[in-house]
Amino acid sequence: MRSEDWFSSQLFIDDMSDVLSLAKKACIGIEDRLVTQPLAISYGGITTYPRDSIFDSDEYAPLRDKVIEVVTKAARMQGVDMTKYHIWISELWVNKMNENSEHATHSHAASAYAGCMYVDCPEGSAPTRFFNPIHSLALTCPLPVQTKSTYEWVDIN
Repeated sequence: MRSEDWFSSQLFIDDMSDVLSLAKKACIGIEDRLVTQPLAISYGGITTYPRDSIFDSDEYAPLRDKVIEVVTKAARMQGVDMTKYHIWISELWVNKMNENSEHATHSHAASAYAGCMYVDCPEGSAPTRFFNPIHSLALTCPLPVQTKSTYEWVDIN
């Protein structure tokens, strides 16, 4: 796992290829599931509700376990005492982005950790843009010289 410091946060990047086929399977038939949100934060895409019930089945336990493993690794890298804290998944969903679709800027402010796993990114796919939260708090204040802590956003391929 690698870590990058951006803004007031850390971005952790890890390999989840061992559960990639299971994650891809979760995307199959998303258009037909009753848990989709047609007017959700994906414009031109499809998002399931945060508690997509397919993830409650035993079939997806390896994917859930891998997510917990990766987040636990990130927490340990930050010095969190894992004998005192327990990682649990509050929400897990599928998002399918079609060509020329976009995902609205949003926050996971109530979460200690939030993440995403990309299962298929064709060549030329747009990066994920992470916004610096300080900019929304200080829109009229001049910011100091550009550093990793003051960039307005960072794009991650």
